[in-house]
Amino acid sequence: MRIVLASACLILMACPAKRPDVEPSNDGGPAVDAGVPAVDNLALAKTAVTDMCQFMYGCYGESRLMKAFATMGGGLVPSPEDCAEEVTEESEAVAHLAGGLESGRITVDWAAWDVCVESMECSSVFDGSARGLPCGDVVIGQVAEGDGCFSDPECQGAGVSHRCSASGSQCGTCILLSEEGVACEGDDDCRGGLTCAGEEDSPQVCTPVEPMLAAGAACNGEEGPLDGNCDMWKDLICLAEEGESEGTCTEASFDAQEGEFCFLFGGVFCVDGLVCPVTFMPDEDNPPTCRNPVEAGETCLEGEGFAFMMTPCVSGFYCHEESGTCAAQKPNGASCEEDGECAEGSCGDAGVCGARSLFGDDERGDYQQCP
Repeated sequence: MRIVLASACLILMACPAKRPDVEPSNDGGPAVDAGVPAVDNLALAKTAVTDMCQFMYGCYGESRLMKAFATMGGGLVPSPEDCAEEVTEESEAVAHLAGGLESGRITVDWAAWDVCVESMECSSVFDGSARGLPCGDVVIGQVAEGDGCFSDPECQGAGVSHRCSASGSQCGTCILLSEEGVACEGDDDCRGGLTCAGEEDSPQVCTPVEPMLAAGAACNGEEGPLDGNCDMWKDLICLAEEGESEGTCTEASFDAQEGEFCFLFGGVFCVDGLVCPVTFMPDEDNPPTCRNPVEAGETCLEGEGFAFMMTPCVSGFYCHEESGTCAAQKPNGASCEEDGECAEGSCGDAGVCGARSLFGDDERGDYQQCP
């Protein structure tokens, strides 16, 4: 399963980080009043992106449920320690934020950063219900609607009411986002906390994102325990009486022992150290059961179609679909289709294994102060 995270600069609006202790610098940047030292905006930007990286990667460490789904195809679970390698002063995400700070197109209420970080919830960041809202008064864009911009944080009301239309290495303009009920083509058309959605055969409109439900909340698990919109970042699933769809958000139990039935999409999980084969349709004659990861060269894939059953391999290996056996993960530069095939956990858009750098390069090139 590919781990999908938003870009650092976009998320930074929702959760800035702590202000670092940096030495004053007078190299470049806008003029400052006499007696007021300039700050090292590059160091500030690096620390901000690093702290955001650590927060988001830390979410996976706090959730056994999300960790189970992240690793079921051989993928790597991101760790806050990874941020030291992924975020550097040469990272484009850092350089772009530093450019906005240096040019005065982005200002930050550094004193409010601690409060922002401490108030963040993993679920609200990942489900989009609070997109741009929690800390919109901390990272403040200075570019007005219709004026040139390079990134979203430069716009006034960034992520809440406006965004930057820039793409690739091109400049854009700050544009107004649509309100609830207005027709849309994608989530990027809608204001913070809204998503572009619609019933089948009906026009899509900007609609409020439903926040994930807390423990004890009523839920509807018509399609299964994972279908009730319970907060999976807090290991909650929708449990209902047999034959019923209405249930309650309840903490998942990871207590199935070796040889006992398990079903990831059915809310039945194994104890730590054991894995549960992945399947969408358990076979009554050969049901998925908790077991040890499959060793190199051994069979990891059984069945066909929706009745397939794939058992995760030991560390450093992935389940090769054609042979149905565990094969060594591929080095950087090798062709790939899924993240789990790659030793460093990332199959890029070009279908080539590489180092995971979710908070590093964004392939937009050097920062530009757009007219």
